[in-house]
Amino acid sequence: MRRDDVLDAVRNALVAAGASTDCDIELPGFSPPLVPFEADPRPMVSDLDYQSSDGRFSAVLSITGDAMDPIHLRLVGKVDDTIELPVATARLVAGAVLRAEDVHMARVHTTMVRGEVARRPGDAIGMQTKRQLVAGQPFALGELMRPAMVQKGAKVMVMLDSPGIALTAQGQAMEAGAIGERIRVLNPVSRAVIEAEVIGPDRVRVVPNGSPVSRVVSVR
Repeated sequence: MRRDDVLDAVRNALVAAGASTDCDIELPGFSPPLVPFEADPRPMVSDLDYQSSDGRFSAVLSITGDAMDPIHLRLVGKVDDTIELPVATARLVAGAVLRAEDVHMARVHTTMVRGEVARRPGDAIGMQTKRQLVAGQPFALGELMRPAMVQKGAKVMVMLDSPGIALTAQGQAMEAGAIGERIRVLNPVSRAVIEAEVIGPDRVRVVPNGSPVSRVVSVR
């Protein structure tokens, strides 16, 4: 009996149970049984118990053919399934802002997936990497961040927009921030530290109803 014929029968059963068509199957300790040369053996898998969470499965392999008694074997194995995800096209350094050409869809083994990952290219494109990534690696959401529009220590334009009044002034960012994030900004005149929302490159807006959070002598 050819091992490939057995694997094809097992794969068909696993695919019917939800595994991917290109999954890798392990059958530790299994050796195909000897059958008569002229038997034209036909393998069939039944009683499949497949745990997609860890890839483990068990099943009954039945082999029938001409001029032979049926053979029934219990199989226990593991399947390394695959899933289509966005992955890095090439090696990416920490701090890289992902472009469309840096991301492509590919099938990866589920063992490479750790925690929450990007499921669509749009989940990754435009984000910034927190650490180096290798080619073919899925994008863990915890390793991506929105690009900083304001760097710590940068001079920023501070906007105050409330009913009947619109003011702008210059401040100094005490921390980095991306669009929509709130950061502390130093007023160089009053030395007060205010909370402001990042709204663009080196531009922040005073949080409505916000008040100074502290006073400082200097910022590094």
